Amino acid sequence: MMQRPKRSNFYGLNPHKQFLQATFWVAFFVLSLSVVLYANDPSSEEIRSLWVVRYSMISPESIDHALETASSLGFNNVFLQVRGRGDAYYSSQIVPRGRFLTDPDFDSLSYAVEKGHALGLKVHAWLNMFLVWSSPELPKDTTHLFLAHPDWLDESRNRKQNVEPNFVNGSGGTPRFISPAAKGVTDHFVTVLIEILDQYDVDGIHLDYVRLADLDYGYHSDSESQFVLKYGLRPDNIIKVGNRDEIVFLQSEWDRIRRESVTDFMRTYSEVVIANKPDCILSVAVKPNPSVAKNRYFQEWDLWLAEGLVDYVVPMNYATEMSEFQNHLSNIEVEVQRKYNRSIIMGLAVFNQSPESAAEKLKSLSSLNYAGYSVFSWNALQDSLESYSPFLDSMKSKR
Repeated sequence: MMQRPKRSNFYGLNPHKQFLQATFWVAFFVLSLSVVLYANDPSSEEIRSLWVVRYSMISPESIDHALETASSLGFNNVFLQVRGRGDAYYSSQIVPRGRFLTDPDFDSLSYAVEKGHALGLKVHAWLNMFLVWSSPELPKDTTHLFLAHPDWLDESRNRKQNVEPNFVNGSGGTPRFISPAAKGVTDHFVTVLIEILDQYDVDGIHLDYVRLADLDYGYHSDSESQFVLKYGLRPDNIIKVGNRDEIVFLQSEWDRIRRESVTDFMRTYSEVVIANKPDCILSVAVKPNPSVAKNRYFQEWDLWLAEGLVDYVVPMNYATEMSEFQNHLSNIEVEVQRKYNRSIIMGLAVFNQSPESAAEKLKSLSSLNYAGYSVFSWNALQDSLESYSPFLDSMKSKR
């Protein structure tokens, strides 16, 4: 198995960027947090990343606003969502165009890469992978994977199909996932990746939703067939086996098969990036608790680090309560070897808590020597900049 090359830095040696403007308190917000986080290792170059959701990738004006503000606030990396629900916010011959794009000739990613690089930002194409649909209405484009490949859609234990009319026309729009075990899925996603790597000068590929929907999913026929071939029964019949020890063993084997379907996908993606653009950074947003990620969502990201499949994982530690936030950090400390801390970018939320609460959480990372942090998200931050002034006052009073 080819391992990803080790890199000394997340980003290259760039000239020091003077802030475009003194965007009052928010600039101090990012810089103050950076000082706290890296006080114990002043020689380290911090990663200060910002997630930008696709709704801000629809026009030159929206991209300019996001990237210019990110640069002025002191961020040096941006994760730009160019694939949300099986769509493309870039010019693609493979993937249907994003429905929020109104100008048929506008290439969001091309524009954003040029703009971001001019501002000194490292630009990462953020792709939602197995999650392909979450609306109660059907996609309008018949080439969308939800319609073109219903045979790829994952199934749950109760055999509920993803294309039942009562799902499509129901309320709520339950998120639906592609199965990584379905024949043809990996090849399709490889072509999607190569198209981006060939056409765009991105600094990184940032993956999200590289996991199953939940514990009761992964019952796609191509996945089940592996289990049936080896053990002679369908996985949803495991509970009918009389011997308790045998039930435990068979269930663990079924879980392993589902986990490996996700990890095998990551192995392939890692190799494709190395072969096509070896200097491109590969990162993945992951569930923040390693055990929950592995055993509930079949996302064994600690193994991905150990095998060198990714350059960085970004645990989405969006807990509002400090106790829960710290529990996630403690679990990572226990379950992931500390030598991988420099391959961890801690994800933080600003959409669901006060600036003061977010600041306290980031300060708590100071002794862990992570590679940096990423803030979710620009779309939340842009609507509430002024609300962060109490946080600035609090931070300045402690300096």
